[in-house]
Amino acid sequence: MTLLDDVIEQASDGDASAMLRKLMIVAHRLGADSLLAWVKAELNGYDTKSSVPDYRGPFAVTVKAHITGPFGAQAPSTLTRAGTPDYFGGLFEVSFSEPLAVMEGYATSGDGIVYPWDPLAIGLYNGWIQDGRVPFVEGWGVFSAQRAVSPGTFQGIVDVVRTRALELALDLQADFPEAGEKHGPTVTDPAVQEAVTTITNIIYGSVTGLAQGHTVTQKVRVAAGDLG
Repeated sequence: MTLLDDVIEQASDGDASAMLRKLMIVAHRLGADSLLAWVKAELNGYDTKSSVPDYRGPFAVTVKAHITGPFGAQAPSTLTRAGTPDYFGGLFEVSFSEPLAVMEGYATSGDGIVYPWDPLAIGLYNGWIQDGRVPFVEGWGVFSAQRAVSPGTFQGIVDVVRTRALELALDLQADFPEAGEKHGPTVTDPAVQEAVTTITNIIYGSVTGLAQGHTVTQKVRVAAGDLG
């Protein structure tokens, strides 16, 4: 049984983190730096939310709030993005940089996970209410707010990683069944390099740049799946 067999088996029905650790060995033995970087990021978490692949966000989410009004009145509510400045769109979106194991835990959390607004953001939103920029009940304001994420969102992320790892292992196995084994093929073989590059681009999604070097200037967009 090869490492690729193990990846395929665990991607289908098994421990996702164990699957990625096996895939790390495959990537290391292939010498596939971009694939290795993806696996490490999924295992350890991404450095910043701006570096995450598109399947990790940003996602538009519901913002649940606790609002207060005259004479101490209180009520639950939801907040709208309508009227808010475009550069504050992140208040109504979430991206996930946490390790995949954390995503799996969130997926079984029952009611899901909430990300509270910073008090500064609440103050800004109340200012927009007072300025009449956002629609709101007259005389009321926001006391607290949080972005709510359902367990299904996290399960979707885990499923994407599983599926893409499975596709990668199956594609490699079809042409290079010894990939990932000791003394197996590496990316020094042009055919292996092409296969790994294609797979890595599919994993990360849409590509906005394909060249490297300080003398290169490009304007290009390649859609995910557009291998031609």
